[in-house]
Amino acid sequence: MSLFTRFLFSGVWIFATCNALASPVIHAVQDVWPPYIIDTSDYPGISVEIAQRAYASQGYQLEMDIRPWSRAFKEIQHGRDQIVIAAWYSASREPQLRFSTPYLDTEISLISRKDHPVPFGNFEDLKGKTVGIVEHYAYDDDFMTSKWFQRVPASDLITNIRKVLVGRVDLFIEDARVARWTMVENSISPEEFTYIHPPVSISPLYVMVARDNPKAQVYLEAFNRGLEAIKANGEYDAILHKYDSGLPLVKKPAQ
Repeated sequence: MSLFTRFLFSGVWIFATCNALASPVIHAVQDVWPPYIIDTSDYPGISVEIAQRAYASQGYQLEMDIRPWSRAFKEIQHGRDQIVIAAWYSASREPQLRFSTPYLDTEISLISRKDHPVPFGNFEDLKGKTVGIVEHYAYDDDFMTSKWFQRVPASDLITNIRKVLVGRVDLFIEDARVARWTMVENSISPEEFTYIHPPVSISPLYVMVARDNPKAQVYLEAFNRGLEAIKANGEYDAILHKYDSGLPLVKKPAQ
């Protein structure tokens, strides 16, 4: 065998070995949703880091593709080989989608302008009000079926924030940390708003995948095992501490 042939075979063997050793990739799609999904390297987001570490513990590499939520949701629904790493559960999603073990609770609140507070104890208190919602979000079922108020859809959260500011809707609904972060990112003072208590719901976050994705079971079981692993080894708590201590803007507003 010539030196060149031996070199060629060696190169092929090295390439094949490296390829075999490379971690399989799981593709995730999601819109920016800080502090859970942030399109930066230092602080990619709470959900991104939890999913990355959970999958890495099981030998997988997670690749994120940032795109508008409505597009990401439609792609998942149509069975693309992708996952969503920060989704709320709803019964209406069950026929098409599957969910992981819940990994983090989010507090979903009604938010109004500070100079136009809305007393709230139950949905009847919202009689005649308009509430901004984001299309394709999985809000609490009781909230979505209540007849006492009008839900006004928008394509994204910042649109709802601006609508409340100018009086086009009375309130909007969102995770309080997400709302506060988005305001600051868009040079809007959170002090202009009131976070209404009690919250509408406490909604856990899940990894979500299409039922007709042939790898759905593999993806969900790997995440669930990985979540247990990073909770056991301290990585999960370290991720939460990083965002709570390093990013004060995501702290829950004072009640």
